[in-house]
Amino acid sequence: MKEFDFELWSRLAREDPDLFESLRKQFIEYEISKANSSKRSKLSGLQFQINMKRAQSGSDLGSCIKISEMMMNHLYDKLIPNINTLVYNENKSIENTVKRKCDVISLFKTEQE
Repeated sequence: MKEFDFELWSRLAREDPDLFESLRKQFIEYEISKANSSKRSKLSGLQFQINMKRAQSGSDLGSCIKISEMMMNHLYDKLIPNINTLVYNENKSIENTVKRKCDVISLFKTEQE
């Protein structure tokens, strides 16, 4: 298949929605089939979830909102904790490096001095 042409797909969706839907499914299946075998199953499962959200929704806008919610939930559930762990570990690494390489001195005189 050729590269995705937004204008062509947009026109097709307006002028022949049934053909658009049929070609959309074929295009998605083709793109999934090009993925390596370890990711193909996961992509097919994700596409199944997207199709179910679309089927359960009463409108195109409703579908868009449901799919956006899926993406945000994945972001918050899977990616943000990993990012936070990486940042935390990096900060701890920096703290340990700084502690090993320098002493902290007081800028103000204390009673003991």
